[in-house]
Amino acid sequence: MVANRTTYNVIVLGIDAVSRLNFYRTMPKTVSFMKDYGAIDFLGYNKVGDNTFPNLIPLLLGNRESELKHKCLPNSKATFDNCPFVWEWFKQAGFYTAFAEDSSSLGMFNYVKSGFSRTPTDYYPHTFMTEAEANAGYNKDFNSFLCMNDYYFYQVLLDYIVNLTNTLKNNKLFGFFWEITMSHDYLNYPMVMDDNYLDFFNKLKDTNYLNKTVLFLMSDHGIRWGGIRSTKQGRLEERLPFLFIMVPPSFREEYSEAYSNLKLNSRRLTTPLDIHATLMDLVNIGSINNTVISKRSKEDYARNRSISLFLPIPSNRTCKLADIDDHWCTCHRDTVLHNESSEAIQASTHVVKHLNVLMSDHFECAPLSLVKVVEITELEAGRPDENEMGWREYTVVLQTSPGDGVFEATVRFDSRGWTLAGTVSRLNLYGDQSRCVEDYHLKLYCYCV
Repeated sequence: MVANRTTYNVIVLGIDAVSRLNFYRTMPKTVSFMKDYGAIDFLGYNKVGDNTFPNLIPLLLGNRESELKHKCLPNSKATFDNCPFVWEWFKQAGFYTAFAEDSSSLGMFNYVKSGFSRTPTDYYPHTFMTEAEANAGYNKDFNSFLCMNDYYFYQVLLDYIVNLTNTLKNNKLFGFFWEITMSHDYLNYPMVMDDNYLDFFNKLKDTNYLNKTVLFLMSDHGIRWGGIRSTKQGRLEERLPFLFIMVPPSFREEYSEAYSNLKLNSRRLTTPLDIHATLMDLVNIGSINNTVISKRSKEDYARNRSISLFLPIPSNRTCKLADIDDHWCTCHRDTVLHNESSEAIQASTHVVKHLNVLMSDHFECAPLSLVKVVEITELEAGRPDENEMGWREYTVVLQTSPGDGVFEATVRFDSRGWTLAGTVSRLNLYGDQSRCVEDYHLKLYCYCV
């Protein structure tokens, strides 16, 4: 049993709201370090939800956000203490565990959520970050403080990780670390972090830590609002965050089949659910030796929504098989239609009706009305299954009143009428328009009266 346990540390390091292309644009020095060190760049990594929470829950739990109610989160006030996070696997396998973010108020389990009542990991500086925001935080433009006295919050997080790796240099560590403050609201601010991240990785290199660590450097989604988001480029970038996976030379040699598949999958359609399966393999590393990988590769797993990146992912994998809603799928070809077309009006009207139904129990939210269709495109329809009827599918961008909210949705039309294919995205900031509601889904749509 001991032989099956990994000798490598496992680090997941996230930078919030950065697309793959924006990572290249704003942090070129960090990109160069990753490439020079042999990290694998995943070109087909596709998000599965709107914001941070629905994209990281599949990674950390192996479930979609909609499944949590039946698994471990019975209501919106419940804490996350009963959810089986991946760090618990590593804890049982003899690892020290850590979970840290550089923002307490915007933390993925704390922003309009109840967080944890018990400390979830061995190292968890949430209380420190809460006090730092309250007593030393300043330079707050939008949602988060950028600075803790004379330091950027993200710098404090990076220093914390370096100190932790030094403290635990003779032990195994699973760490999940997430930067929020500098990148969450700003398309170009990640460029400020480039030198510091390069310095951070050089410190890990100089202490030989990278030679005994499997490292995931990644984001959850691209920027979700602003000028770029009104372009087709921005629409695609929002759905295609960056993902680099770095494994040590000893790993590449000993687990050559798994490493070969990792490189192969860099050009396949992948999601956070696949990272979850990959982490499961890293807990029990005997599951990826060459003999076992060869055997597993012959099994029938192609239709699974969660496939380890150490196994070859089919080249013909579809968004449907990967459990990516059509609204987030980046595999569609599209054709622009006229904004005054009957399809545009009907699709937009259906979306507004859907939003009003969502808010029907919240009398503090004003009913929305359609102001105009901003854009509509018809998507190349997929092939219906044997017992499925044909359909036509559209992505529509529309503006509503009151509040001038700009929304994007993917809708499907078949013989039964109009249906929504996924959630509705908001493309502009809502500020304090939704101050009267706590539900983080409704905050995107509600205009408080």
